[in-house]
Amino acid sequence: MRNEVFANLEKHPLTEKQYLACTSESATTLVLAGAGTGKTSTLLGRIAYLYEVHQLDLTHILSLAFAVEAAQEVQQRVEQSLSRQYGITRNKLEKFKSRTFHSLGLYIVEQVEGKRPQLTSLIDEGALRIFLRQQFEVLSRSDIRYRQWIYHYFSYVEEMREHHPKRTLNDDYVENQAELCLANFFYLMGIPYIYKAHYAPDYYMQGMPYRCSFYLPDSRTYIDIWDKGLSEHVRQQYKAIHQSYGTRCLFYEKDVKLAEHLFAFPLDRDIVRSSGRVDQLLDGLLSLLLYFKSQGIDSLQLAQQPAPESAYFGRMFPEALIQLLLPLYQAYERHLQVQGEIDFDGMIVRATNYINQGAFVVPWTDILIDEFQDISLIRLQLIQAIQQQRESIRLFLVGDDWQTIYQFAGSRLGYIRDIEYYFGATSIIALDQTFRFHQGLCDISSRFIQKNPQQYRKKLSALKSSEESLVLVGLPAELSNQLPNEKLISRIVKDIQGKAHTARQVSCLLLARFNHQLPSDTQLCQWQSCYPDLTIKAMSIHASKGMEADYVIVLNLNAGEYGLPSEKIECYQPIQQEETYPHASERRVLYVAITRAKERVYLCYDDDNPSCFVKELQEEIPLRQLGQRDLITSVRLGVMALLQGMRRLIFDRKV
Repeated sequence: MRNEVFANLEKHPLTEKQYLACTSESATTLVLAGAGTGKTSTLLGRIAYLYEVHQLDLTHILSLAFAVEAAQEVQQRVEQSLSRQYGITRNKLEKFKSRTFHSLGLYIVEQVEGKRPQLTSLIDEGALRIFLRQQFEVLSRSDIRYRQWIYHYFSYVEEMREHHPKRTLNDDYVENQAELCLANFFYLMGIPYIYKAHYAPDYYMQGMPYRCSFYLPDSRTYIDIWDKGLSEHVRQQYKAIHQSYGTRCLFYEKDVKLAEHLFAFPLDRDIVRSSGRVDQLLDGLLSLLLYFKSQGIDSLQLAQQPAPESAYFGRMFPEALIQLLLPLYQAYERHLQVQGEIDFDGMIVRATNYINQGAFVVPWTDILIDEFQDISLIRLQLIQAIQQQRESIRLFLVGDDWQTIYQFAGSRLGYIRDIEYYFGATSIIALDQTFRFHQGLCDISSRFIQKNPQQYRKKLSALKSSEESLVLVGLPAELSNQLPNEKLISRIVKDIQGKAHTARQVSCLLLARFNHQLPSDTQLCQWQSCYPDLTIKAMSIHASKGMEADYVIVLNLNAGEYGLPSEKIECYQPIQQEETYPHASERRVLYVAITRAKERVYLCYDDDNPSCFVKELQEEIPLRQLGQRDLITSVRLGVMALLQGMRRLIFDRKV
């Protein structure tokens, strides 16, 4: 049967584990498909098995994916392979549907309601961000209580982050909490101020120019903040200065509470301008809104549930965020209601309700889900509703717990680790052969990810013989300021190009934990123009999942808030922390980055500030230390192994 069903399905025959997965007769089968193990081929084999052995009509098989591109790839490969293998006509093949979850929700709602629901234009994240900013500005101008929450967020709660300096909404760095409170109050009230302005009469005290905490030019008023322990004699000296020169000055103690009582003043339209801090807050609120939507939590439910307690911030910070988000969420829901529109998550929730009510009768006997580790609660509940209505249905779930990195979008490690809790008895089959990279990289990445005991234990092997596939390069402190990322990468790319004497395009992928750490589009265009034989792309690690390249360069593996692992403290954790292993999610992020490479990975970090992941890897990998000579020599010393591997790759392919 194996040869008859799968012989000419794909270019390469299925592995033993792929075959076992494709022919599973369990009600629920979980296929653990590690990086490069051929998950799409496994999905294709499963569909062929159901069609040929179970004699299923293709309309009874539903394939689900999260991204449109992934769904389209499965659709195209099924049509090509089944047509070639079994001579199925195009009319029959068109009955098979590979859908996204959004497409499935749309289909179910349309079938029940008899018409296509009107999708909101706010499904575009950019449009939703603009909408939220507009609502934020309206609330900031018109709602006293909302302004108080903004003030509370920036002036008190955020400063509990000990690693943050006291930075105002106007991007000034102040010395104490009282100055921070007043500066933020002035900003929100639209009152122009100058921080630490020189006193106009040019007065000196103890050899230093006298400067007050703030100067308000519109009212020609100085404001000074006094330490509690400042003697009465010194206080009188300060007052005497202003009396002598006829200037107006208000004096306050460092425990000032004044600003809390001054929010009755209306705000001008342009007060909440495009400050970096406000943009960061809005980005956070947008992420929270999308997260709650993925959990099926509406604004009414959000208002009724208590804010979760953070181990670091207690309830203060989460409560502030909820109070800032709730009016925005309510405005969003009102917009959908008035316009008669629906968003994707709302459509999935409505489709689930129709199935539970029996308004939609499930027509499928088998459901296949790709990238199951990315599933969110409302999608999981949709599949549960389908399973409960049609108990005989078979579920074929393909995913990799090692690549669960979308918690911010609602996925949880527990959904794939505790699969039987959600879907009953499950056969778990781990694919054990990767077709992407060398055994060396396979071993290093597998050991790295499995240090977290909550990950499934898997043993992967590679077709390619062991190679030195991962290079650590630390940039010495004396060069880190002289050799920023773009110059370092430019030199590496140039050296790669110098070795690329081949007709074959060699791909290079630049990855970073955060988008702002990536080279600019202009720089990428320059490199691509200079080195036309290379295909160079740059993206965040999260965006790279599912992609591959010959060579991967991972930037900024440094310690700190924007390093890898990111030590950024999340102020709101809607889900109780389910993972206790340190940096569990960030470890998976680096695993995803490393396993994009087919030949070699190049990890960059500052020598004087390596992350804990770098230190861990240093115990296994010989360090490539950048030298202190000229730029070209220093970089070549650091990437010697990378370039030697590139040369072997190119000349081996030429032969």
